[in-house]
Amino acid sequence: MKTILYTTSLASSLLATLVTFVISSVLFSTSFAAINSEENSNLRAADASSTLQDFQLHCNEKFCDSSYSRQVLYNRAEGINVLDTETVKKIEGKAFDQAQICGDTILEGDYIADGKTQVSSVIGLYKNEELVGYHIEYFEKAWFVQDCDPGASLKRINDCPTGVIVESSFITGDMSHVEIDQNHPAVFR
Repeated sequence: MKTILYTTSLASSLLATLVTFVISSVLFSTSFAAINSEENSNLRAADASSTLQDFQLHCNEKFCDSSYSRQVLYNRAEGINVLDTETVKKIEGKAFDQAQICGDTILEGDYIADGKTQVSSVIGLYKNEELVGYHIEYFEKAWFVQDCDPGASLKRINDCPTGVIVESSFITGDMSHVEIDQNHPAVFR
């Protein structure tokens, strides 16, 4: 009887050790994969940022070095749009996200924006005729409220100077990375 109990106890102990080992292995590989994924994500973001910075060094609003070029892909005012619907929607989403960043920092306090971000232009950025990114300009209707009192319910908002908050950003061609255009920060017009 003692032998059977001892064998059962030993088998239970070995099974518990085996289960602990398997769980530890799974947790380790999951943790390693998460760390590896985060490192890869950081490397991709650094590469994307480098690509956008490289483009900015070789191409400005008026002139591009020989292997770089810019092309208008979308312009709201001129009625130009050569982008497919899915790309436009992705760019609009990125523009909205970017508008929230500056809406909470650069322009805080003196402005109220309507929150309806609209894309005004999209410029395709090319290196050796391959699309590497986009330069987008976007805006929201806004009111300058420093010298007027729109009231708590904003019923008198139209008594305040009206304009738009305009800003621009760079997006990588695969839409994985977005950066504010430091040369064109958010402004109220």
